[in-house]
Amino acid sequence: MPRGRPRGSPNVVDRWDDTKFQVAIYARTDKPGFRIVSGFRGARAVERSATTAEEARAIAEVIWRGYQ
Repeated sequence: MPRGRPRGSPNVVDRWDDTKFQVAIYARTDKPGFRIVSGFRGARAVERSATTAEEARAIAEVIWRGYQ
């Protein structure tokens, strides 16, 4: 996966970005777990949830490979 530099929020755990499509993993501040946010630039983002970091990375990997 192309690796983008995490930016925009101190809660970003990891991020993949190729200027058209992005996938980001955020640590939740309100409860335990992670949010996975994905979408094309300029379009409404899709959000998914995960309870562990490993689960969040696996979901992000599936999303990114599906985009490819």
